[in-house]
Amino acid sequence: MDAQIAVTTVFREVLNLPTIDPSAGFLDLGGHSLLAVQVIALLRERYGLRVSTLQFLENASASAVAASSQPLEGN
Repeated sequence: MDAQIAVTTVFREVLNLPTIDPSAGFLDLGGHSLLAVQVIALLRERYGLRVSTLQFLENASASAVAASSQPLEGN
């Protein structure tokens, strides 16, 4: 699955939003630090994407998070 689709899907699920603009910031969409940790965990578990907390907080839009994500070894 495309990283941006994966990140957008998880953002929508965690934030309980029907749609999001991939360029909108996670915090601007109503997210907070605890939800950010949940997003990072879901991206790792479901899609095999590694995103550091620092990367996430610095690049908090779905498109930026997707661009900075890395596949886990073996995926």
